[in-house]
Amino acid sequence: MRSRLFFFIGMLLLVLTGCSNEPNRTKRLEDLHKEEAVVLRDLNDTARIRSLALAYRKLADEDPADTANAELLFKSGLLYRNIPGEGLQAIAHFRLLRQRFPEHRLGPEALFNEAMSWEADVEQLQPAAQAYSEFLNHYPDHALIPVVREQLDLLQKDEDPLETIRRFEREAAEKAPGVEVSPK
Repeated sequence: MRSRLFFFIGMLLLVLTGCSNEPNRTKRLEDLHKEEAVVLRDLNDTARIRSLALAYRKLADEDPADTANAELLFKSGLLYRNIPGEGLQAIAHFRLLRQRFPEHRLGPEALFNEAMSWEADVEQLQPAAQAYSEFLNHYPDHALIPVVREQLDLLQKDEDPLETIRRFEREAAEKAPGVEVSPK
């Protein structure tokens, strides 16, 4: 999960630095990117992660209609996913992104992360299944469809949820040796 977080934040960094012409906003984004680099070196510093997530949200709320802010909301959601007990905050940010920017290219990833947050962070399987089902209905041709189907199938089995997670982690480790599969 960390490698996924690093990838998404790195890609969004490139997008965001080119999206704003306002000098003050550009300076604040640069400062946030510097802080982001510090945060990524220590994902155990939850106070710093939370502070960065709040700063991204504050910047996004200054001009809610600006589509560049979808990336800020997405980043906030990813950051909250890395703070134990903050799964609902992550979900709220992913939902807000989809509400404000329903056709944005990050919509599918936001919905997928919402489902993952329900499942892994909040441990509420019914809302997770609903979010995965919504993904299947709204994005039937997306590259994540096989993963979404697998997750939904796992949720619908009569298996202990912790055992399902352990099995999923074992299978993922077998498919990609050396890759960390747990988000925390």
